[in-house]
Amino acid sequence: MPVWKLTIEYEGTRYYGWQEQKSSRTVAGELRGAAEKFFEERVELAGAGRTDAGVHALSQVARLKASRNAKPIEVLYALNDRLPADINVLRVEETRSSFDPRRDQPLLHLPDFDQTDGLRQEVRLVGARRSAC
Repeated sequence: MPVWKLTIEYEGTRYYGWQEQKSSRTVAGELRGAAEKFFEERVELAGAGRTDAGVHALSQVARLKASRNAKPIEVLYALNDRLPADINVLRVEETRSSFDPRRDQPLLHLPDFDQTDGLRQEVRLVGARRSAC
């Protein structure tokens, strides 16, 4: 089963966070829907962590598994073509089947964001290891 590591950015204002919920629009739900349209089958999706409703991410990592193979560039374009404009897949890389986005991430350096133009921007990658900046 092919496995890809996805690096994603999103503006989370319209979403109830990362994790899929039956009755709410979420980033993972949108991503799964785009992937299943492309692969025309059920896919497995796991994220590095969760974000709360309305939270933005600059570099969320996820694992995508499907039974059909495709080149990373094909997956990148296919997902971005099917995702709303406020969710963007930045990078797609082939990875090992045991890749776990929660445990296999390198140390992250997350910037602090101040209030700008009345918008509060936050980055929370729950479960990701952070270094002292």
